[in-house]
Amino acid sequence: MTGRGAMGRGGGGRVRTGAKVWVHVGLPKCGSTTVQRYFAAHAEQYRAQGLCYPATGRSTGGYRSHEPMARMAPADLPALVAAIASEAAGCDRILLSCEDFANALPLGNGAALVAELNRVFGADQVRVLAYFRNVHDFVASCYAQFVMGGLFKINAGRFFQGAGDDPAATNLAAFVAAFEALKGFPLYSLRGHADQIARHFPDNAVVLKSIERMDIGEGGLIGDICRTLGVDVLEVPPAQNTRVSNLLLAAAVSARRQVSTEAFRRLRPHLARMVNGPKWAARAGFDRADLHVDAALHARITATVGAERATLAARFATGTDGLAEDRWTPATGQDVLTRAEEAQIRRLIARHAAPAPAPG
Repeated sequence: MTGRGAMGRGGGGRVRTGAKVWVHVGLPKCGSTTVQRYFAAHAEQYRAQGLCYPATGRSTGGYRSHEPMARMAPADLPALVAAIASEAAGCDRILLSCEDFANALPLGNGAALVAELNRVFGADQVRVLAYFRNVHDFVASCYAQFVMGGLFKINAGRFFQGAGDDPAATNLAAFVAAFEALKGFPLYSLRGHADQIARHFPDNAVVLKSIERMDIGEGGLIGDICRTLGVDVLEVPPAQNTRVSNLLLAAAVSARRQVSTEAFRRLRPHLARMVNGPKWAARAGFDRADLHVDAALHARITATVGAERATLAARFATGTDGLAEDRWTPATGQDVLTRAEEAQIRRLIARHAAPAPAPG
């Protein structure tokens, strides 16, 4: 079938319902969690306005994103998209949101999902939406996220356990180098991220936007995406903290150098409780320069931003001054974890992150 006729759940034809599909492939640390929680919380109200934020393929807890789609085998995508089309009956807009579609590029199944959406709804009805944040904030937040939970499919085991005794092998600068070695462009190149997204969705309109208030105006990210989707703003969510404390970050780096990625997942909540507890309270002002962007990296970021300004301004659907604003503050702190603190981390590892005993 080549027309706009109906399609059953297992059908191979095209559904032409008139619905426009927005696929939010949010970059990490660029407000995706805020978007996902917001539209999940107001899914029924927005359905009344003609927008479907599908429960199909969406996680039932946590951020309420469509991350399960990013884990699906390509063979399962046709049935998934058919189910989305069925759930969205009566709506003229559909929003799907998952940062892993951008996080995993050039891997992952984001391109396969959009190809299936194109087949079912028509490529002219499917748009890819990506938000970006200030490049200086982005780099620092990405490193913190990588330490605490992994990011960009960089192999954390090799990064941390392969570091040997050199502390510089696991600092922010080393993470930036690992990203470029894997992806082929610098972490701080917003044009590189934009090109990668556009390259993987060649048949679709790709809409690039800033989340910075000076670029998108009143209402911030939620206001802008609601305007984009043509729906009312129902509330303005409070601002979210985007980076863990320097003390927790230093403790997490220490722990990750000692345990596997799987073991660190078990350890992480216990580590956070310990570091945020009263015994460590006196260290709240902990700071260490190598957890931040140093002068050499700042110079490279500044040069790249300058070279890309004109291109970004031409390609983005919002302003870009906020993306490029230099928010760097030199970090000079030289704090290190004490022997006693390192010993506490080792005891915590022994209690909560030791490998589980073999069955039998």
